[in-house]
Amino acid sequence: MSTVQYSAVVLAESGSARPAVARRYANYHPTIWRDNFLSYTSKFTYTNAYLEQQVQNLKEEVRNMLMTVDDGPEQKLHLIDAIQRLGLAYHFESEIDGVLQHMFHGDVVPDEEVDDVYTAALRFRLLRQQG
Repeated sequence: MSTVQYSAVVLAESGSARPAVARRYANYHPTIWRDNFLSYTSKFTYTNAYLEQQVQNLKEEVRNMLMTVDDGPEQKLHLIDAIQRLGLAYHFESEIDGVLQHMFHGDVVPDEEVDDVYTAALRFRLLRQQG
């Protein structure tokens, strides 16, 4: 059977007598990890200038893909959907807004020969999410 130690704490700072509060000692074993991870810095936290340049180049490439006129509206919808599903849409908010506004105002007429339910549902969802 283990014994539990208690300490009596009397708080009488305000001048009134308070009853003693019994609290359990916190005699926990020291951790095997010590405090090594409190001040740990990884070599990957510092970004490399080359990687930053590569990220900027890829962002510009995606912006160009969004803004090209040669792609059909279905391809742009699929691209916007992929960007949103990857969680990168916050980088391209203004470009996505522009493309969807362009589609909403009727500047882009959907192809009559494309009878794809998935594309129609995707167009509806993206335009509805955009507001």
